[in-house]
Amino acid sequence: MAQHPTARAGDDRYAQTPKPPSPKNAPAMPSVDLFLGPLIQCAEAATLGMPFEVWKTRMGRFRQEGTLEAFANIYKQGGVKAFWAGTGPKMIESGSKVRHER
Repeated sequence: MAQHPTARAGDDRYAQTPKPPSPKNAPAMPSVDLFLGPLIQCAEAATLGMPFEVWKTRMGRFRQEGTLEAFANIYKQGGVKAFWAGTGPKMIESGSKVRHER
């Protein structure tokens, strides 16, 4: 293995490591990954992601509100269901994400 041009003899801090395969030569993604990836992403978004996404959006819109006040106001406006407002579009977004590189 070649060393970095400025490395001293015996100095292996700059030793080159094998390069990962380029995207052109990368193995194909198994079809099960193409199915499970969006499924897991949607499950995460539907359970934990949406309430915090709604809260984050509210905190950005009403900057004077504190954290607990924002949660309380979301609940007052629509009950528990308000925390999952916009879940349909979020599922489309989450399910359509594709990882381009390995």
